[in-house]
Amino acid sequence: MADQTLLSLLGNFIKEDTIKAIGNTAGTDVPQTKTALQNALPELIAGLSKNSKTKEGAESLMNALNDHNGSALNNLPRTIKSSDTQTDGAKILEHVFGGNQSAVVENVATKSGISTSSASGILQTIAPLFLETLGKTKDEQGLTSNNISGVLSGLLNNQSGGSFLLNLLDQDKDGDFKDDLFSMFINWIKSIFIKK
Repeated sequence: MADQTLLSLLGNFIKEDTIKAIGNTAGTDVPQTKTALQNALPELIAGLSKNSKTKEGAESLMNALNDHNGSALNNLPRTIKSSDTQTDGAKILEHVFGGNQSAVVENVATKSGISTSSASGILQTIAPLFLETLGKTKDEQGLTSNNISGVLSGLLNNQSGGSFLLNLLDQDKDGDFKDDLFSMFINWIKSIFIKK
């Protein structure tokens, strides 16, 4: 149950229509958007992971997840296009990165070969989507302020220096992401949830 839930939710980020929709909001094509996601998601996860290592930060994140219960994932194209998503994303980025936000945006833009405006747009779009994913997992699998940091660290530690998302987002030649997603996530999913 735990593995199938997370595999399904995290798979939303690599569906072709989702990538196209994110790119449309940022003015980037599919290859550019994939590259940007490869660089933006680790930055977001790292920021959330860092903040969640303190008791106050973990509790703050859990409170935020109360407002992101996963319902927005039911219609991703509409959610991605919504101006409310961008507004929410801007607030999330400010909270997560604070004064470092401009540097994060610049880093994503430089690595991805896109403008800072596009990089900012992509970050603003995926921030609430990622919180929605965590929020749904919290409700269904019992994420708490005590284990949320471990979940985020697990994502980062299994990226192998950033190659995790690169491999994940490049696995689109046959249009079937399920098996690739399973093989990459199953070990850390078991270690975090099944052994708890």
